Amino acid sequence: TLLSFAEMERDMIIERTQAGKIFARQHNPNYKEGRPKRKKDSRNMAIFEYSNSHTVKEAAEAFNISPRTVQYIKKLFR
Repeated sequence: TLLSFAEMERDMIIERTQAGKIFARQHNPNYKEGRPKRKKDSRNMAIFEYSNSHTVKEAAEAFNISPRTVQYIKKLFR
């Protein structure tokens, strides 16, 4: 039925994903899974310095980012 077809399709997706990861590990020496780490670049440094003299909300509005991102950047530079 439809449920068994959906399960089979999901299993095929998982197999293809795993095969792709294995291929990437073998052919890319810099392969890393997951989201890349945030960098301590000049923009993030500017956000950090601005947030030291302003509220998190003001910094978020000034740089057009979310307040949570400002908090994360502040944590990154501590």
